[in-house]
Amino acid sequence: MSAKFVMRCVSSVVLMSAVAWIGCKAATQAPANTTAPSAVVSQEAKMGAIQKLLEITGTTDIAKQVIAQSIDQYRQMYPKVPDDQWSKLRGAVNENGLTERLAPLYEKHFSYDEIQGMLTFYETALGKKLLQSMPELMQATDQVSRQWGKELGNQIVDHLTKSGF
Repeated sequence: MSAKFVMRCVSSVVLMSAVAWIGCKAATQAPANTTAPSAVVSQEAKMGAIQKLLEITGTTDIAKQVIAQSIDQYRQMYPKVPDDQWSKLRGAVNENGLTERLAPLYEKHFSYDEIQGMLTFYETALGKKLLQSMPELMQATDQVSRQWGKELGNQIVDHLTKSGF
């Protein structure tokens, strides 16, 4: 698997995390809710809300894209493998593997009310605009991150060289 592909996947996950953080910040800065906080919310209800959040933010779709792109890359690396094997593999891959791993992180760091606040935010015009802008933001973030990393690496090497190392 190419480093470029892995970097794009990492950039996507980082950006999606940033989107969730922005949603949480917006939700916590919204006017106070007049109803009492949900004192007792079932684990099932909270995980359902988290799953909905991961779907709305595009994390679920990104996972499916990563699976498809990964299989396509391996398909090019192993051209002798028959098509039926790739179809079997695609059917065997757990499309929810990423969201199943991310959901406990959200569960640990956010309350049910905060998750609901994020969901509410993404239903607003600003939230929808943020989500709609995500593909372009991800691409730009990827490019900016690579350039920044390259410049940082050059700066480190220059410093070490000038220092006699």
